[in-house]
Amino acid sequence: DGGGIYTWGDFTKLNRKVIGNIITNGVGMKGGTENETLASSSCIYLDDTSANVDISGNFLANCSRAGIFIHNSHEVSVTNNTVYNNTDAQLTAVHDQLEPNHPTRNLAVLNNVFYSKTNTQVGFSAVSTSDDFNVLGAFDNNIHLRPFSSISPITTAQIVGSGSVEHNYDVSTWYEKFGYDSHSIANPFTRGGYSLIS
Repeated sequence: DGGGIYTWGDFTKLNRKVIGNIITNGVGMKGGTENETLASSSCIYLDDTSANVDISGNFLANCSRAGIFIHNSHEVSVTNNTVYNNTDAQLTAVHDQLEPNHPTRNLAVLNNVFYSKTNTQVGFSAVSTSDDFNVLGAFDNNIHLRPFSSISPITTAQIVGSGSVEHNYDVSTWYEKFGYDSHSIANPFTRGGYSLIS
C-alpha cells in the first residue's frame, strides 16, 4: 500500500485535513513486495481505520492505482477535488476482511470532478464484504467524465468467498438504485474514437 499522501488508523484523531495539494504521477515500487509484477500507488491513501479526514481542493492525476483510496475507513469528506486519469479508479472505497468491524460509512462525496481518461478506468469503485452499498454516505453535485466511452463509470463489488458479485452503473442507474448523485452530471460531452494517420 502506498500513496503520495498516506495515513493509517486511529479513530481518535480528529480534524485531519488534506487540502489544496497537487499530487501526480505516482508509480509505486514493485521490489520487496509479495507481487513484484504489480506496482501500485494512489495519490491519497487512507488505510485501515482512518477516520475524521477532510480531503478537499486537491488536483490528483496519473497515479497507478486510484486518485483517492479509502480502505476500511469512515467519516471521510471528499469535496471539491479534481481527479484525473488514475489507472484503476478516480475514487475507490474498500471494506474487506482485514477490518471486519470497520465498514465504509459516512462518506461525503460532493462537488468533485472525476475524469476517467480511458474506457478501462472508472470514476468510483466500491468494494465490500456485504451488500451494504446503500449506506455508504452522501454523493452529490459531482461530475463524472469518461468522454471516450459510454461504459458505466461506477462499479460495486461484493466479496463472496474467493470471488465477487459485481455491478456497473451509470449516474442515472446509480441514483435509481441508491439515491446517490441526484444532481450530478455524467459525460456532459463525448468524443468519438480516433486514429493516427501517418
